[in-house]
Amino acid sequence: MKGVYTSGTGGPEKPGHIFGGNTKLPETALPETFASKGPKSRISESKPDPEPETDPESETDPEPETNPEPETNPEPEKDHSDNVDYGICLENKINEIMTRDMVTVREDTLLEEIFDLFEKYRFHTIPVLDSVGNLMGVIDQDIILEILLFAQVPRAKHTHITAVRSLGIEAGDIMITHPVTVSHDSTIRHTADLMMKHRFDRVCVIEAGKLVGIISKRDLVNEISRKRKEKLKTE
Repeated sequence: MKGVYTSGTGGPEKPGHIFGGNTKLPETALPETFASKGPKSRISESKPDPEPETDPESETDPEPETNPEPETNPEPEKDHSDNVDYGICLENKINEIMTRDMVTVREDTLLEEIFDLFEKYRFHTIPVLDSVGNLMGVIDQDIILEILLFAQVPRAKHTHITAVRSLGIEAGDIMITHPVTVSHDSTIRHTADLMMKHRFDRVCVIEAGKLVGIISKRDLVNEISRKRKEKLKTE
């Protein structure tokens, strides 16, 4: 029998550890206090370093604002419209150069008589008047040519107006109603602007609703050219 180790306290024997053989000491669980005292994990316990506090006084001051250059007032644009002075003729009145000797017809003038007038006189436009001389409309060469060649124009190109005019027998049936007109005291400048804007070659001149003349682009060109030559001779 193998010996038994007993404590020497004098008390009742208590079974102790048996020595001899390959008997291993029983593994006893370490107290939780001892288990927690192992090396701490650097990963679990590591904390990010706090950002260093910046000294507000050490911050760089913003760049001082540079005073913008004083704005210079742009030079006003020069008006070159009057650089070429044709004797100030552009402000002259058109009643000084308009054509007063006109060929006119009445609203009831027959179409054949109108054809004869265009053949006899070299006018591009013939005014149409009522019985008291008020301007009611105009007939130009385009209308006459349109009527004469109506039968030659393909039917697909016929319009309502051309069809009505082709059936007309009097001036009132074919005339252009409500024509563009200018007043007798209009300036050459105003009349030229009107003609260029609407691409008219000539317009009727009226006074108190009655026809007093006709002004054409040729009249304007001749007057401006004449004034220009006079001015060049005096310089």
